[in-house]
Amino acid sequence: SQVDATGLATLKTAIGSAYQMDFLISAAANAKTWIEEEITLPMALYPAIRSAKWSLGRFTFPVTSAAVATLDDDSIIVDADGKPQITFDANFRSTISSVLFRYDYNIITGGFDSALEVFDAASIARYGKYPLIIQSHGLKSTLAGTTDLIQAVGTSILARYRQGAPAIVVRAFLQQSLIEPGDIVKVSSTLLPNRVSGARGLTNVLMEV
Repeated sequence: SQVDATGLATLKTAIGSAYQMDFLISAAANAKTWIEEEITLPMALYPAIRSAKWSLGRFTFPVTSAAVATLDDDSIIVDADGKPQITFDANFRSTISSVLFRYDYNIITGGFDSALEVFDAASIARYGKYPLIIQSHGLKSTLAGTTDLIQAVGTSILARYRQGAPAIVVRAFLQQSLIEPGDIVKVSSTLLPNRVSGARGLTNVLMEV
């Protein structure tokens, strides 16, 4: 099978299997775009490859147990001048300080009758308000657990992006070639800035490839 059935089953358990969506599809649509906009984004999920199989990743703060490898100064290739080939981007533009959900689609008006915002007050105070707007025709307040799902998804996204997601680009040695996009790795480097402490140097910081 080309589908990561085990990973998807684990993800289903983590999210919970009680949530429902209800769609009325009245026109043709691009399947990939429709699934991403109507299902995966509202569930804080994204397509990923796991062990050469199609799977889904989850927008949430990574945990140490998920790390599959470690990248440190010894893993980094240096250029002819001995300079490590690594760059750092604070990536503040990725900051999300609030998540606005629009749901209860009204087929008569063509709009959404309900909205719920999940926000991080500390992030807004520090960085300003950077909203992510999510809307799905399948989210209905008449379905049990919809508000709980919205709160859980919003909280998960904010935990990951309320301070932005710093990005690094690094050339590593061949032994790291089995790392795949979506994998969680621990990064340690004396060369990178620590945004929390304000000093230079990171130790076992979790990052997603």
